[in-house]
Amino acid sequence: MLVLMTGGALFFFLYKQRSLSLVFLAGSAIAFVNVHWLKSFVDAMAEQIVKTQQKPQSSGLVSRFLFRYLLIAIIAYGIIKGFPDAIVSLFAGLLLPVGGILCEAGYELIVALKHGI
Repeated sequence: MLVLMTGGALFFFLYKQRSLSLVFLAGSAIAFVNVHWLKSFVDAMAEQIVKTQQKPQSSGLVSRFLFRYLLIAIIAYGIIKGFPDAIVSLFAGLLLPVGGILCEAGYELIVALKHGI
């Protein structure tokens, strides 16, 4: 994801407006935080299930999960209001984890084919 973020920022900086590069970096930062929060959410839920051997209390976990999307929506709204032309670069930054997943899937495919799996 860091390589894709650097490449995307350079693309917007060199071939588009410089402000779009900053918006792309903001979208990328939101995506990084979102992935981190999602990982911590899944870890906390798995830990709670392992500890109690039963379904976790969902009220706190669901509110944290929904708060994450509310915060992303508020930040994205602020960026879009401030830079209405930058919606493409914002969404490109927000979709950065998808590119990271595709790169990882390609890498795993190459390794599997190399080892004859």
